[in-house]
Amino acid sequence: MVKSSHEVPGIVSEHHALMVEYGRAQVRCSQLLTSQAGQITRLEAQLVQLEDQLMQLRIAVLLRDTAHEWDSARRARHLGSYPAGRRKDEAQSQGNADAAWQDADLVICQTGCVSQGNYWRDHDYCSRTASQCVLVGNDHALDGVRSSVKQQQ
Repeated sequence: MVKSSHEVPGIVSEHHALMVEYGRAQVRCSQLLTSQAGQITRLEAQLVQLEDQLMQLRIAVLLRDTAHEWDSARRARHLGSYPAGRRKDEAQSQGNADAAWQDADLVICQTGCVSQGNYWRDHDYCSRTASQCVLVGNDHALDGVRSSVKQQQ
């Protein structure tokens, strides 16, 4: 048999006390959720700022390293040597690149000077490179270019 609320003494006051505490717990949970949401928003904004700073630092390092490499390469070309710390294969590939540039210069010499009546040549100097003409004192300088052209034909 079920007893009514009048038959159990104090059940209404106990139920009222439970509902009051339940209401307080809900208010505390809502306040905590609001506080955490605000903290999450602040942390997300801080994360965006930190990611931006990180990107700026990465760019600064990239620019610094690039400038350093350009400066090292410029000094190496100027001094006729390779920057300190280069490996042997890098030096060899640089030598191959230098040889390719020399071959390219010879092709330009052949087309611009030899074929066009010394177009680039001003006395014994190349007006294109501001250095002594590679053909001065070396009549066979273009032999390698001529032989490679014949091989391609």
